[in-house]
Amino acid sequence: SFFLYCDTAYVQNKTEVQAFGNVAIQHGDSIEIFSDSMSYNDIIKKTELFGRVVFKKGNKRLNTELAIYNIDKKMTYYTKGATLINANQRLLSKKGIYDIANDIALFQGNVSVKDSSSLMQTDSLKYDLSNEIIYLIAPTNILTDSTEIYCERGFYNYKTQQGEFYRNLEILTGTKEILAAKVHYSDQSKVYTLTGDPVVNDKDTQAKADTIIFFEQDDVVDLRGNAVYKNDERELTSSYIKYNMTTDEYETTGGSEVVDEAGRILKAELLYRDKQGKDIAQSNVVLTDENEKVSLYSEILKSNNETESYRAYNTTDSQPLLIKQLNDGNLLLKSDTLSYFKQDSSEYYRGEGNTSFLNKEISGKSGHL
Repeated sequence: SFFLYCDTAYVQNKTEVQAFGNVAIQHGDSIEIFSDSMSYNDIIKKTELFGRVVFKKGNKRLNTELAIYNIDKKMTYYTKGATLINANQRLLSKKGIYDIANDIALFQGNVSVKDSSSLMQTDSLKYDLSNEIIYLIAPTNILTDSTEIYCERGFYNYKTQQGEFYRNLEILTGTKEILAAKVHYSDQSKVYTLTGDPVVNDKDTQAKADTIIFFEQDDVVDLRGNAVYKNDERELTSSYIKYNMTTDEYETTGGSEVVDEAGRILKAELLYRDKQGKDIAQSNVVLTDENEKVSLYSEILKSNNETESYRAYNTTDSQPLLIKQLNDGNLLLKSDTLSYFKQDSSEYYRGEGNTSFLNKEISGKSGHL
């Protein structure tokens, strides 16, 4: 299965061959080898190739200046630098071992892998050429137009455009810094799944959770388990948080709490904020405002942060309860719907529907107040 073509050949003892000029080797049905000259030893099944050396198998092509080829193992070695072209990837390295039969390669020394959208730089990597999977086994930098990834272990599948990176992982994408023990990345959908103490930092914001899914195109983070989101305006904690880092929209579920810049604390099972900055809290809602000395308990609370107003109501037979601390005691206010707003530096509390109020000096009831 081994055929040699050349301009000139010298055969010695039927075991050694020296070939010169347009050397071409056909090995089996799939492997083609070209060089300017070669030396072959049949006893040890070793071929040394010199000059413009090319290995071809299908659409895979390895170019170098000096290589050793083991015929029995269908494996080549080089130490003078080479370029490997496979599909859309172009790989350069100083030395390497290419198992042509199994389409597996190990590259070392100033390794770089380039395709149409990224550049990977490292000192060592393994490459499964048939499946187009690169295995990272040394400190590696991956660069795209908008993203830099550093890791020391992982893999990337060029066919599926997905990869996993870990060990001292750090990612910079746009203005964001991403830290985690491990990330699964989909290049096609631009989605990062982060595990192992993940953090996403962006200017004056920080997102933390047990697991973070970052949707880069939408600028949205899904925070799952012990979720915390901080910025200049608020700190939000919950079991689950979905936060749009551009529009400040968010939704939460499970024991949620938000503390705003004014010190107000809002707790509920569900929290939601829309594009207009309006908040909705549902189920076991508790609002505490230390500055205004107010506590509010309800099932549903709708608030507008721009106007510093809110409306509270219940969906059951019970009523929202507001407790206002006064100098001479507390004022208790219950109503079907409770509202709060400020006007000309004055505070107004309004009850709609069946309303009752009480402090140590006065109490009353009304159908509307």
